[in-house]
Amino acid sequence: MNRIVIISSLILVASALNLAPILPKVPDDFQNRIVGGSEVYIWEYPHQISMQLRGRHRCGGSIYRPNVIVSAAHCVVGLNSTEGLTIVAGSSQLSQKGQELDVYKIIVHENYKTLNNDYDVAILFLKGSFKFGSNIKPIALAKNLPETDTWVTVTGMWNK
Repeated sequence: MNRIVIISSLILVASALNLAPILPKVPDDFQNRIVGGSEVYIWEYPHQISMQLRGRHRCGGSIYRPNVIVSAAHCVVGLNSTEGLTIVAGSSQLSQKGQELDVYKIIVHENYKTLNNDYDVAILFLKGSFKFGSNIKPIALAKNLPETDTWVTVTGMWNK
């Protein structure tokens, strides 16, 4: 079943996700690696998107503006162009498309390192804008840096 999963975790260090550049099939025991995770619906985390390449889920990300997505650099490094790269928003299920927009430009953080995934962030610009509603909204940004040991919520989307 395709789903969005949230993970509650402690902030110990500020680091980005360390996933392979092209996501492999999720192992059957993957759920055992999630601590405190649970399935949720898109209206609970309407900023969550699915980055897709030629119709196949590649990575998750967050809506920053109606036409701007924040994701991980490792998800886009190695792509020769944005051809076939789209962002799908508004659905909890990868099999059910919400709104879908083409990506026309990608900016990878200038200090991104593939060796250790430092500065693992990329900005994707869309052809067009998402229409906001209950299932599609920009991510709420923190107003202050959380204190050490503060509980946070992390969201992600993958194909299981």
